[in-house]
Amino acid sequence: MDPVESFEAKGTTWTIQQATGTEQENQAVQQLRRILERYNLSKWTFTAVVRIDAQDIPHSHPVLTMNANYLDRDELALAVLLNEEIHWRLSARIEHAKKAIAEFRRIYPAVPSAPPEGARDEYSTYLHLIVNYLEYLALQQILGEDDARSILELEGQKRYRWIYGKVLDDTNKIGSVVMNSGLLI
Repeated sequence: MDPVESFEAKGTTWTIQQATGTEQENQAVQQLRRILERYNLSKWTFTAVVRIDAQDIPHSHPVLTMNANYLDRDELALAVLLNEEIHWRLSARIEHAKKAIAEFRRIYPAVPSAPPEGARDEYSTYLHLIVNYLEYLALQQILGEDDARSILELEGQKRYRWIYGKVLDDTNKIGSVVMNSGLLI
């Protein structure tokens, strides 16, 4: 059976499950606990169940899954957690997200449809304009503007380069679409 623990942090009861219980996963659990105890993430928590799998790519569904890639950078692990939590939020507001995506298709008629510039397909690239914008807002509120920008610049070196670039360069334009679609958190 996978190692599982539950604990309370900032008024939320979290359940953390490990895929295999390796030392890397144990370290990632300790890092996640540190993050959850340091920051009040209740505004951005849409599922309080997290799976740690050192070998997997972070994803939101069916269980929010994080890996152990940023053991030395709590702020990057925080960004990954926020990103996946925001996916949970959008899955509950899919009609609002579709409205924003339709508007983004008008604004950006040609988008990258594969990594590292875009996401896994065209639809996912448009969806990530919303996700990554909301991630940026959350990081601004938690860590401040300079750190939020630095984190997105770092993330944009590895994945979603075009998306993170647009979020940083067209912040007001993207924010307007997200707000008008009823997706602000």
